[in-house]
Amino acid sequence: MTKKKSSAVQKRVLPECQVVEVVWLDASETTPNEELTPDQYPVIHTKYQVGYLESQSDVQIRLRTIENDHGTSDWMIAIPKCSVVKMVYLDV
Repeated sequence: MTKKKSSAVQKRVLPECQVVEVVWLDASETTPNEELTPDQYPVIHTKYQVGYLESQSDVQIRLRTIENDHGTSDWMIAIPKCSVVKMVYLDV
């Protein structure tokens, strides 16, 4: 007799990673900027990101999503610290 795997996906939250909400400013560029005129500058957008705080340094914070079945993150983002408006630790 063999064991059946559960069809429900078990989500794991690593205890050392806290869940945070980050409000930050982003002005992603679609082209190199050395030739842009002021009217072509990218528009600044306010972004709201929720994820697991993977790490933080003086220059950036790194957020990730929940681990997949392979033990790796499905998605990760590095946000420049100078762009962070606020970061809130969530109690989940």
